[in-house]
Amino acid sequence: MSHIRRAFTLGELIIVLVIIAVLAAIAIPNFLESCSPRSPVSRSHMHMRSLELALESYKVDNGVYPSMNNLREIEQRLLTTPIAYLSELPIDNFREKAGLDDKRYRIYVSTVATSSTTKTKWMVSSIGPDLLANTSGYRSPEDVRANEALPRPAIGVDRDGKVIGSSGYGGLFYDPTNGTKSYGDIYKWGQ
Repeated sequence: MSHIRRAFTLGELIIVLVIIAVLAAIAIPNFLESCSPRSPVSRSHMHMRSLELALESYKVDNGVYPSMNNLREIEQRLLTTPIAYLSELPIDNFREKAGLDDKRYRIYVSTVATSSTTKTKWMVSSIGPDLLANTSGYRSPEDVRANEALPRPAIGVDRDGKVIGSSGYGGLFYDPTNGTKSYGDIYKWGQ
């Protein structure tokens, strides 16, 4: 009884290796691009959670949120001194990457009147991975959704990436499912 051994030829092995190399050359850059913004976005969410805790702690101690529309540096320091709700103000890593002079998160505190009550609400925002400010001033989640629903949203960048204004943006949500191509800001709201 003879045993026949079958093996791959050198040519077949080279073809398989070339196919694997081509697939890896296509897949690895796409994988790295899709993962690259996730860590900074997670860091932004963590910083915003810290700012949320500081704002809520300030309200518990003082009965109100800090009353500024855009908490600039001097007003933001209310969160670090004389009582340290935060040890230091976090830096928005996206504003830093964009090379902006003011690297802090935007914090807006606004009084919103409804038909029966008046509430003070706050919003913290980061410019997000697109490195463009798509929001100016306090915007509720509903305001941002309504702005996105417009045929040509009143924002700094439209859905095709074309700049359509320079200020007064109505807001646009950052959508992580689009990877680095997604436009929009990262938000956190409280009331």
